[in-house]
Amino acid sequence: MLRRNQIIQQRRRELGMTQSQLAEEAELSLRTIQIVEKGRSSVRPETIHRIGDALGLTDDQLRDDTSKDAFDSWPWSLSKFIQGDPTLSEHAHCRGLEDARAAVRKMRASWGEHLKRSESPADGDGFAIADQKLDDEYPRYEQRYLEIWKTNPNCILYSTAGTQRCGVTIVLPVTDRAYDELRQGKCTFMDVEASDVLPESQNLILDSAVELHGSHAQPWYGVTDSVSFTLFFQMALLSIDPTADGFRMLGFAASPINLKRLCGTGFSPCGVHMPEYGYEICEFSTGVGGQSNETYKRSATATHYVNLFKQFLPKNRLRVPSQAMTGKT
Repeated sequence: MLRRNQIIQQRRRELGMTQSQLAEEAELSLRTIQIVEKGRSSVRPETIHRIGDALGLTDDQLRDDTSKDAFDSWPWSLSKFIQGDPTLSEHAHCRGLEDARAAVRKMRASWGEHLKRSESPADGDGFAIADQKLDDEYPRYEQRYLEIWKTNPNCILYSTAGTQRCGVTIVLPVTDRAYDELRQGKCTFMDVEASDVLPESQNLILDSAVELHGSHAQPWYGVTDSVSFTLFFQMALLSIDPTADGFRMLGFAASPINLKRLCGTGFSPCGVHMPEYGYEICEFSTGVGGQSNETYKRSATATHYVNLFKQFLPKNRLRVPSQAMTGKT
């Protein structure tokens, strides 16, 4: 994701402005513009506001707090979507096999960015080893996702901000057997294959939810907000009845950020780590015993939101373009 100085520089160039012209328009010195674009020094909010006005950028677009994450206030951050038009953009679906392949590659690159944003190097050591292992077996990794997409294209979606794609979410509706084996640590996420994926299920695996690094000049919070919206919509799309007994979801933490997001959303660690990769497995369920009041509140509210989104789904929600199922581009 672009930082504030990068957003300013990119916007200035799009407008065909030199640094001197921007300085004149914002009534600032050339040196100030140079400092801001290098991102080497803290700058007064008033200065950023004046630059934003000159470039037609809002204060929200120029917010530089990359620690701000919509998942921190999940699912309440989604209330604005419920109040508006909670439907997916036409740009959310992969348009063909190569588009799906691009989504997988961008998602894979974003996992590395999550590791870079870990709070301390020590936190990321084990994750980094697992990440390298996935790099070493990337052809199998990519092929797995493409086969899953061909089986059920709704499993892999882009999150969007306007017409721009800024994230990828992957949710798998799976058989009881696949769910239970992953839950018990008998297999890895790579062992959950296309043959395990159903059109809809009461067993969901939250495989991935990542923002695409460096793709769009969007404020950080807005990007993670769109990712969380797409993920909730996908849960509604692929679940049979999120309010019924037996609705279950698993997630796994491939980075410290993933773990934080899962726990903040109503997932609880199972006390089980995935073989080979060591990822901690977490489970979402309002029926899981031993939950804290906060976890219960988040999981129960999240279930409510998924059910609300489900009410807005079109009747033909499981229909997909023929080229998606055949793999044609």
